[in-house]
Amino acid sequence: MAANAPQATWAQVEKAAVSFRGLLVWFGLTYLANILASIFQESPLVIPFVLLSLAATVVMLIYVYRLAVAVGWSVPWLWVILMFFPCVNIIVLLVLNQRATQWMKECGVSVGLLGPSPASIAEVKSKAEAERVAKRKAQAERAAKRKAEEAGQAESDDAPPQM
Repeated sequence: MAANAPQATWAQVEKAAVSFRGLLVWFGLTYLANILASIFQESPLVIPFVLLSLAATVVMLIYVYRLAVAVGWSVPWLWVILMFFPCVNIIVLLVLNQRATQWMKECGVSVGLLGPSPASIAEVKSKAEAERVAKRKAQAERAAKRKAEEAGQAESDDAPPQM
């Protein structure tokens, strides 16, 4: 991570990158479904596009919440609630995009038009996995050290006093 990067683990960066990419992709799908629904407004074909739009909106809201939590923004539910208001939701999406892009760049993740690229996400996932492995290894070493100390203490308790 960059020297001025926020205090974040690679696991947090991974969650944020996946959520950010998902948010932008599902927003695009929602927008496309709304356009198609307006085109087929007078036709029975409007029903699948409206349903697709509703489903994509729900998934998009989940990604908004996940992104806000992963990046550590206060009151993640506020971001989700603001997405329900017309016109405000576009402003909220622009603010989310700007802040998440800045945060990702500070963490050393390359961000493009659709958020982090799949290659960037794969790189972050590998760093997050390495971080998890190192953490597990450190925990195992601490447990082994603690067990050895307990065994040494038990041996000293069992030994007869020296005179």
